[in-house]
Amino acid sequence: MWAQDALRAGNTLVYDTSVRVHHYHYQSFEYTYKRVLTQLYFAYQIFGLKQQLVSKKSQYLKIVYRNLKYKAHPKWIWHNFQIIHGRKKAFRDFHDWLGQGEEFLDKMYKQVCQAPPQGIQKND
Repeated sequence: MWAQDALRAGNTLVYDTSVRVHHYHYQSFEYTYKRVLTQLYFAYQIFGLKQQLVSKKSQYLKIVYRNLKYKAHPKWIWHNFQIIHGRKKAFRDFHDWLGQGEEFLDKMYKQVCQAPPQGIQKND
């Protein structure tokens, strides 16, 4: 881990609440879709939860505003829209499949999410 390397190099780890770090977790549409679908599936399997999507049109305006405010590249607006669409599709599919019965939900989940989604590192 980086912390271990820093300590071995003679550096000190500090927690400073006044320091802000802006960073980004790159998520593709497919990754977001599978991650959210996996969360919904196991929340239902383990706890019997049928989570509902809370979605507001103002989300899109916030994305545009934040990207303009921080002078981010316009590609990040589209990227964030794709994350929202991935979430919505996961919720829609989960509830559609569950409506057709638990066996159908299991079958479709296993077909779509054969392995847990893995994040990707994108350097651009």
